Order: sequence, then structure tokens, then C-alpha cells
Amino acid sequence: MHNAPTAAHGDDWQQARSAAERGVDALITAARIERELEEADFQDTGPGPEQEPWLTLLNGGQLPRCAPTAPPAS
Repeated sequence: MHNAPTAAHGDDWQQARSAAERGVDALITAARIERELEEADFQDTGPGPEQEPWLTLLNGGQLPRCAPTAPPAS
């Protein structure tokens, strides 16, 4: 997407927002979104291992313990 720098980065927030909205609307039409959705293959495979900590939180009220050096669950 290309917007004029003065419109996208100026002091007028509403003008910048409108410029961005027009740019996105020009690139991503409703017809394109509909076509993409029709072509998409959504398969519900259920939660995977990445979601296990969140299921533990949902079902037990807290996240499982992990090592302090482990990356955060996300």
C-alpha cells in the first residue's frame, strides 16, 4: 500500500487514519475477501501442544509451572 507521507504521517490523526483506510480498501476488496474465504481450507484439528498451557489455565484456573528460563507460554 502506498500513501502520501504527509497524509499518513502528518499531525492530523483523522487524515492519517482515513488515508490508511482508503489504501487498505483499495487493496483488499470485499470480493477478494469472499473469494479467499471460499478457497480457504479450514480444518479443525483441535488444540495442539502449543495450547496445552491455556487449556490447563481454562480447566484448572492457573497456568502450569515452568522453568524460570523457559519462554513464556503464548
